[in-house]
Amino acid sequence: MKIAHVCLAGAYTEGMSYQDNMLVDINRRDRHEVLVVSDCMKFQDNRLVETPPEDYITANGARLVRLAFDWTGPRYLTNKIKRCSRLMPLLEEFRPDVILYHGVIGWELLTLGKYKEKYPETRIYVDSHEDRYNSGTNWVSLTFQYRILTRWLVWRVLHQIDKIFCISLEVRDFMKDVLDLPDEILEYYPLGGIVVPDEERQRIRREQRKLLKVADTCILFFHSGKLDRKKRTLEILNAFRLVKTGNARLLVAGSIEDNARNLLEPAIAADDRVIFLGWKGREDLSALMCAADVYVQPGGQSVSLQHAICSGLPVLVFPYPSHEPFLRGNGFFVRTEADIAERMTEIVDAPENLPAMRAASYEVAYDLLDYRKLAARIYR
Repeated sequence: MKIAHVCLAGAYTEGMSYQDNMLVDINRRDRHEVLVVSDCMKFQDNRLVETPPEDYITANGARLVRLAFDWTGPRYLTNKIKRCSRLMPLLEEFRPDVILYHGVIGWELLTLGKYKEKYPETRIYVDSHEDRYNSGTNWVSLTFQYRILTRWLVWRVLHQIDKIFCISLEVRDFMKDVLDLPDEILEYYPLGGIVVPDEERQRIRREQRKLLKVADTCILFFHSGKLDRKKRTLEILNAFRLVKTGNARLLVAGSIEDNARNLLEPAIAADDRVIFLGWKGREDLSALMCAADVYVQPGGQSVSLQHAICSGLPVLVFPYPSHEPFLRGNGFFVRTEADIAERMTEIVDAPENLPAMRAASYEVAYDLLDYRKLAARIYR
C-alpha cells in the first residue's frame, strides 16, 4: 500500500516522537511505501529552524520531500495560508492509496478535493490537533483564520474526506463549535505511543537504575519536557520538597527555558533528591520512563503522557477533558501544588499500590494508545 503523510503545518523532523513520526515508523515496519510531505521547517537542537527544500530517503525508508510555500504576500500571511502548488503534482507522481493530511489548516485542503475527484478510490483522512488552547487563541485568529477561512476551506472538500481524526475530546469540540462540522465525520484518534512490554520494561528499569544509582526500592517520580512556566516544573519541585522521605527521587529531564531559569535552577539545587539530566532524545526518554515509578505532568498537555502510559507508568496529570479517557485507576488528577504533594506522599507511603496502577496503565495503553493499532486504522 502507498501512504502519503502531508505535514505542511508540522515541521517533520526525523528522530522525534511526534504522531507523524511514529505513524510513519509503523507504516514502514508494516512494509508500506511511504511519502512524507513537509514544510521547510524542522527541529534542530530543540529549536525550530528553516531548511531548504529537499527530497531524500529517511533512515526508516520513507521518502521525505520538503516543499516551500507559494508566495502569498507578507511572510506571516504566506505561512498562515500555506499554499503549495507543488503538492498536487507530487501526489499524482506518487499515487497514494491513502492520504493522511495532518492538521485542519491551510490552502492545500483544497488539493485533497481535487485529488479525490481525479482518483476517487483514494482514502483521504485529515487529523486535527486544533483546540481552544492552541488555536484561535485571540479574536482575530479565531474569527478570520478559523471561523471564516478554515471553515470555508474544509466545507469545500468535506464530502471528499473519509474521516477527520480528532486527537482529543477538546479537538472534537473545537471542530464542532468553531468549524460547525457534523459529528458523523469526526472520529476519536488519540496521540499514542509504543507499548513497552512489562518484561522488557523491567530489564530496562534495572539497567537504567544502575546507571542512575537509584535503588530498586526507591520511588522514582519522573517529569520531562520543555521546562517553562506552563510546564509547572517549579510547583512539582516545591511539592516534592514536602515529601519527607529519603526513599524517593524526582528525575527531571528537559531543557530549562529562559523565562524559568532563575527559578528552576535554585529549586533543583536545593534538594539533593532531585536528579536533573537536561534534554534527552526519544530513546533516552523511553528508557528513563521504564526506570521510573510515576510520571508527573500537571502543566500543559504533551504527548509524553501517552508515552509514559505506554511504558506502564502511573501518572499525576491536570484534569483536562482530553486526559479523562487515560485515567482508569492508573493515577490521579492534580490541580494544585498541594494536590501534587499529597498524591506523591500517598504513593510513597503505600508503594504496594503501584503494581495495580501499572497494570491499569497497560490496559489503557493497549486499548487506546498503541501506535500499531492506530496505524492499522488508516489501512482501511
